[in-house]
Amino acid sequence: MKKTLLFISLTAVLGLSACAGVQKDDSAMQAADQKMLTAYNWTLERVTMPAGGERPETLGQQVRPFDLSFMDNRLAVSGLCNSMSGSYQIAQDKIQVQPMGTKMMCADEAVMQSENYVGQVLPTVQQWQLQGVDMADPAQAHPVLTLSFADGARWQFEGTPTPETLYGQEGTTAFLEVSDQLQTCGAQNEQCYKVRSVKYNEQGIQTEVGDWFLLDRDQLQGFTPEAGYQTIIRTRQFVEKTTQGKDRPVYIHDMTVESKQL
Repeated sequence: MKKTLLFISLTAVLGLSACAGVQKDDSAMQAADQKMLTAYNWTLERVTMPAGGERPETLGQQVRPFDLSFMDNRLAVSGLCNSMSGSYQIAQDKIQVQPMGTKMMCADEAVMQSENYVGQVLPTVQQWQLQGVDMADPAQAHPVLTLSFADGARWQFEGTPTPETLYGQEGTTAFLEVSDQLQTCGAQNEQCYKVRSVKYNEQGIQTEVGDWFLLDRDQLQGFTPEAGYQTIIRTRQFVEKTTQGKDRPVYIHDMTVESKQL
């Protein structure tokens, strides 16, 4: 289902103050808030335009939903045509974003226009604000990030926990070879992925291939096997605690290493 952003005027929003952010004078609170920025992936949900300001439609640009992620002092944009990134700095409620990296053309002109618009406007952001953060249980929180611009525009993002936040641990790198054929498993005759572990040495030479084993569909995320292809992928492996207290591995697709037609 295609997501549609809501565009509203500042004059129609109740309870908005003239100041876009809350002053973070306490350094510990600021450090905690900055840490929370990196704990989530942020999806654009609402664009608020200033009264009388130009809307993206009048500019010939449509701001489409996209994602932001903050890591290692870099801000990354994904979900449009290309992946863009630039460094950022924060001081209290102020934020500075450096110009985004170079981009390639893409086939969808409308998406390309939206990406160009985001790439031009995002580096002009001035203030940031977090709401709904739960430091005690960040995996269950539903935070909102608001970015404010000099012309009065605001972009509102909803946060989804990163795997590190969700599972409360740093993932480890694991390589998996994934069969193109699903296999029936479990008491309910469900369809499982057939995979095996692959290991490489420091020179990137394959040194070991394990035995085949089965994974529930939700244990391998972000990747779907393609019929007729045997694929090796790099993943981030996490350990999930089941309701029975057992450890259950979860693999998050990071990149495709090799895809071989059968």
